[in-house]
Amino acid sequence: MFFRLKREWQVLILCIFGVLASLIYIFGLLMEFWWFRSWVGGIWGLGSLGNSIFYALTTMCLIFALLLFRGTRRDMLMVLALFMILVADFFLVLHSYEVGLHFVGVTAFLAAQMLFMRRLHLNLTIKALKFDIILRVLLTVISFAITVPLLWSQYSVLYFVSAIYIAQLVANVIIACIKFKTHAIFSVALILLLLCDIFVGLQWRASAWFGFWVPFNFAWLFYAPAKVLLVVSFFQKLSTQEKISVLKESNAV
Repeated sequence: MFFRLKREWQVLILCIFGVLASLIYIFGLLMEFWWFRSWVGGIWGLGSLGNSIFYALTTMCLIFALLLFRGTRRDMLMVLALFMILVADFFLVLHSYEVGLHFVGVTAFLAAQMLFMRRLHLNLTIKALKFDIILRVLLTVISFAITVPLLWSQYSVLYFVSAIYIAQLVANVIIACIKFKTHAIFSVALILLLLCDIFVGLQWRASAWFGFWVPFNFAWLFYAPAKVLLVVSFFQKLSTQEKISVLKESNAV
């Protein structure tokens, strides 16, 4: 048995979450500027927080997702996905300079995308499921066709997993957008995640190929709102089938 809050309490929790997430997001973005870090460090001694702020936001997203949990299969998949994102951020955000740990982080992100895929597969017809599988195979082949020639001299297991990950993310975006009326908030969250990864790749390539460093991490503009919207998507109305499932469980208890 799990504890479900009344809808009024869920609305209140969602409002509190929105305010806190906005404050952390703004503070985190400001911390990207050296003048703000210097000012904060001089006054409160917080100049070294850096990426820890955004990791705190990820942790908060998981906590609030658990508070909004209604016991449906969709909610369970989302909680597990947010947990995998928290694991990924531990290796890619808190320990971003330890390259040896990046493989674990990207693998956790891939696991999150597979859980998102499972959410999108809920209540799919056989025809739609076949289209989904063909799309994912095709995008994976395209992803390898692009990454292998570009990175052949330095290809590794990390790039192999990254190629699969980006293919699954793009597939999830396409499928969610096709069913936009059903997955409106979730679709926007996935689009923001894709934009985040695009900017991560662009900034990494700018440094590796052109030898210059971009002073502002544009990925944060999309990544933090994406995680917030993943939590907000919990508040999407339950389908008739989900309502029946929750009602049966409540009666059984």
